[in-house]
Amino acid sequence: LEHGEDCGIVDRVIRRQADGLLYVLDLKTSSWAPNKGYWKQWGNSQQAAIYLDLVEAELGEQPAGFWCDHIYVSGRKDGPRPEDFMQFGPVTYSAEKRAELREQRAHWREIVEHLRALPSEAQQSTRSCFRFNSACPYLDYCSADPADREDMIARDLALGKLVVRPWNPKARD
Repeated sequence: LEHGEDCGIVDRVIRRQADGLLYVLDLKTSSWAPNKGYWKQWGNSQQAAIYLDLVEAELGEQPAGFWCDHIYVSGRKDGPRPEDFMQFGPVTYSAEKRAELREQRAHWREIVEHLRALPSEAQQSTRSCFRFNSACPYLDYCSADPADREDMIARDLALGKLVVRPWNPKARD
């Protein structure tokens, strides 16, 4: 599907019998078993948000959420076992969260255009929401609805879970 500047290969759009609502369902296969962090990262996924936007534009109906079908391909000669087929969801994205991710994509497009004009300014980023089988420690904040994020940060600052320090890369631990 494509709409505007976004496009994607949407695996399936389903209407679940359980609730009658429309969902986007994506199939993933991997040679490692997914863990809690893998599932959690779907709460802040540009891929999921783009697919929700594409399906809504195509069908004129807002999907209720996103599901992930995952097949763990372990390399066993007898093939996958029933427990290797997992389903996770529904992951819901509020209108505010989807709007925030759209703004992020628009910002990235601006950066891409800038870097096309000045490729010498490109810098490598090592940040990732999910990397080396673990979720970023800040994923909960990024995954939260924008309206709730400020309260979450204030709460965690008050509890000492977050600490504000001056940026000093030379003094990092």
